[in-house]
Amino acid sequence: MGILNFFKNLLGKANVDVDSLVNKAEGMTGSALEKAKSAASPLTDKVEGFAESAKAKLNEYAPQAGDMIENSFSAAKDKMAELGNKASDMASDAIKSVKDKI
Repeated sequence: MGILNFFKNLLGKANVDVDSLVNKAEGMTGSALEKAKSAASPLTDKVEGFAESAKAKLNEYAPQAGDMIENSFSAAKDKMAELGNKASDMASDAIKSVKDKI
Protein backbone atom coordinates (compact mmCIF):
# COMPACT_ATOMS: atom_id res chain seq x y z
CA MET A 1 0.00 0.00 0.00
CA GLY A 2 2.83 2.36 0.71
CA ILE A 3 4.16 2.05 -2.81
CA LEU A 4 0.72 2.66 -4.32
CA ASN A 5 0.29 5.83 -2.27
CA PHE A 6 3.77 6.93 -3.23
CA PHE A 7 2.94 6.67 -6.96
CA LYS A 8 -0.46 8.33 -6.50
CA ASN A 9 1.16 11.24 -4.71
CA LEU A 10 3.93 11.46 -7.29
CA LEU A 11 1.53 11.39 -10.25
CA GLY A 12 -0.87 13.74 -8.50
CA LYS A 13 1.92 16.29 -8.03
CA ALA A 14 2.95 15.89 -11.65
CA ASN A 15 -0.63 16.49 -12.75
CA VAL A 16 -0.85 19.63 -10.60
CA ASP A 17 2.53 20.83 -11.90
CA VAL A 18 1.46 20.30 -15.53
CA ASP A 19 -1.82 22.13 -14.96
CA SER A 20 0.07 24.97 -13.33
CA LEU A 21 2.50 25.18 -16.24
CA VAL A 22 -0.34 25.14 -18.78
CA ASN A 23 -2.10 27.97 -16.96
CA LYS A 24 1.10 30.02 -16.82
CA ALA A 25 1.78 29.39 -20.51
CA GLU A 26 -1.76 30.46 -21.45
CA GLY A 27 -1.33 33.65 -19.44
CA MET A 28 2.04 34.40 -21.02
CA THR A 29 0.71 33.71 -24.51
CA GLY A 30 -2.26 36.01 -24.01
CA SER A 31 0.00 38.71 -22.61
CA ALA A 32 2.46 38.39 -25.49
CA LEU A 33 -0.38 38.55 -28.01
CA GLU A 34 -1.77 41.72 -26.45
CA LYS A 35 1.69 43.30 -26.42
CA ALA A 36 2.21 42.41 -30.07
CA LYS A 37 -1.16 43.90 -31.02
CA SER A 38 -0.45 47.13 -29.17
CA ALA A 39 3.04 47.38 -30.69
CA ALA A 40 1.74 46.74 -34.21
CA SER A 41 -1.10 49.24 -33.99
CA PRO A 42 1.02 52.37 -34.72
CA LEU A 43 2.73 50.58 -37.59
CA THR A 44 -0.63 49.63 -39.07
CA ASP A 45 -1.73 53.26 -38.91
CA LYS A 46 1.48 54.38 -40.63
CA VAL A 47 1.10 51.78 -43.39
CA GLU A 48 -2.51 52.81 -43.97
CA GLY A 49 -1.45 56.46 -44.18
CA PHE A 50 1.34 55.62 -46.61
CA ALA A 51 -1.02 53.57 -48.78
CA GLU A 52 -3.52 56.44 -48.96
CA SER A 53 -0.74 58.90 -49.84
CA ALA A 54 0.64 56.60 -52.55
CA LYS A 55 -2.84 56.07 -53.98
CA ALA A 56 -3.43 59.83 -54.16
CA LYS A 57 -0.09 60.41 -55.91
CA LEU A 58 -0.77 57.62 -58.42
CA ASN A 59 -4.19 59.05 -59.18
CA GLU A 60 -2.59 62.46 -59.66
CA TYR A 61 0.14 61.29 -62.04
CA ALA A 62 -1.66 58.49 -63.90
CA PRO A 63 -3.30 60.76 -66.51
CA GLN A 64 -0.01 62.56 -67.12
CA ALA A 65 1.82 59.26 -67.52
CA GLY A 66 -0.80 58.06 -69.98
CA ASP A 67 -0.42 61.23 -72.03
CA MET A 68 3.37 60.94 -71.99
CA ILE A 69 3.24 57.33 -73.13
CA GLU A 70 0.78 58.17 -75.90
CA ASN A 71 2.93 61.11 -77.07
CA SER A 72 6.09 58.98 -77.02
CA PHE A 73 4.38 56.22 -78.97
CA SER A 74 3.08 58.71 -81.51
CA ALA A 75 6.53 60.31 -81.91
CA ALA A 76 8.17 56.91 -82.32
CA LYS A 77 5.56 55.90 -84.89
CA ASP A 78 6.15 59.09 -86.87
CA LYS A 79 9.93 58.62 -86.74
CA MET A 80 9.63 55.01 -87.92
CA ALA A 81 7.42 56.08 -90.82
CA GLU A 82 9.98 58.75 -91.76
CA LEU A 83 12.84 56.25 -91.60
CA GLY A 84 10.79 53.75 -93.60
CA ASN A 85 10.24 56.32 -96.33
CA LYS A 86 13.96 57.14 -96.42
CA ALA A 87 14.82 53.45 -96.65
CA SER A 88 12.32 53.01 -99.47
CA ASP A 89 13.78 56.00 -101.33
CA MET A 90 17.31 54.65 -100.85
CA ALA A 91 16.24 51.22 -102.14
CA SER A 92 14.57 52.78 -105.16
CA ASP A 93 17.69 54.85 -105.90
CA ALA A 94 19.87 51.76 -105.59
CA ILE A 95 17.63 49.79 -107.95
CA LYS A 96 17.61 52.67 -110.43
CA SER A 97 21.40 52.95 -110.22
CA VAL A 98 21.85 49.23 -110.86
CA LYS A 99 19.43 49.37 -113.83
CA ASP A 100 21.28 52.34 -115.30
CA LYS A 101 24.57 50.48 -115.11
CA ILE A 102 23.21 47.38 -116.77
